[in-house]
Amino acid sequence: ATNLVSLFYALGPGSMDPRYPLALSVAAFHAGAAYNAIPDTAIIGGTIRTTRQADLDHVRDRMNKIARGVAEATDTRIELDFQHFVPPTNNDATLIDVISRAGLDVLGPGGVQWIDVASLGAEDFSFYQAVVPGAIVRLGAALPDPAERRALHNSRFDIDERALSIGAQLLVRSVLYAAADATAGPSTIER
Repeated sequence: ATNLVSLFYALGPGSMDPRYPLALSVAAFHAGAAYNAIPDTAIIGGTIRTTRQADLDHVRDRMNKIARGVAEATDTRIELDFQHFVPPTNNDATLIDVISRAGLDVLGPGGVQWIDVASLGAEDFSFYQAVVPGAIVRLGAALPDPAERRALHNSRFDIDERALSIGAQLLVRSVLYAAADATAGPSTIER
């Protein structure tokens, strides 16, 4: 089982396009109950995150090949069960342009920040994007006092409520730009 984990971790470098990130984490490893007995079974759990579905499919295919090879070499039985929770979140370029123009109007040039490296955070929003084009943006909502700030999924997380009106303005302005673009054609901005 430890060999399998080591080989899984070797998947990233050299097997993927380095321009697109991969996060592969083994977060659970359960085997046996005694320090002096080889267990009959091992259960390994973790996550795989990519920014493109094709990369996720590639990693799963490679993991299956590795598992078959290790099983044959060690005369064991290995079963992989991939549970598909959330697909990659991929923003529509046209909508990002619309939201960017709206953001510049609402917040000014200093208020819009481009994130060059894609986040591997999983978002339920990607289920919508599988049906219709979409774009997800991060609206800074941290509390002004750094001592009061908490991580997003912390039970004590709180927002600076001024972000609510900024978010509403951003959405309204985005809708107006999208409607204008649908009528007259899009105008793009330089990043």
